[in-house]
Amino acid sequence: MTIKLTKQQIELLNLTDEVNWDLFVTLTFNSQRTMLQASKTLSSFFRHVERACFGRQANAMRLIRLPVIEHSAEATHFHIVMIKPADKKYAEFRDLLSKKWKKLSGAGWSNLRANGEWYKPIKATTEDREKTINYITKYVNSSFETVDFENTTITN
Repeated sequence: MTIKLTKQQIELLNLTDEVNWDLFVTLTFNSQRTMLQASKTLSSFFRHVERACFGRQANAMRLIRLPVIEHSAEATHFHIVMIKPADKKYAEFRDLLSKKWKKLSGAGWSNLRANGEWYKPIKATTEDREKTINYITKYVNSSFETVDFENTTITN
């Protein structure tokens, strides 16, 4: 079955075509948040994670990532595709992300306890990467307002 992609999904696929995403993460807040509130929290989260990963080089090195916000009736959450640091094992990096997310005010813990669905390696295939991008961008509209470009890093 072929899924018809929106113009916005195609544009985001083209923008990130050369990126070999290897990780899909969902981070959930404990209630609804505006884009500004959620983006500020996510920025703080990535600063803490990058310091833990890159130490003093954190100002110059960034995790490659593309976060997209979604709102449900219960809470706001981010779907994020990223590239895991090469020197981190998947389990080690998962534990680091979980630890740093739990320390933030208003960050929800419920999805971190659930069966590991919040953290999924992406297979090293174009098909799996495209499927994941298509999923996280399913609600992106013509203004791209749900893509958190403030916290997006495509290259280092």
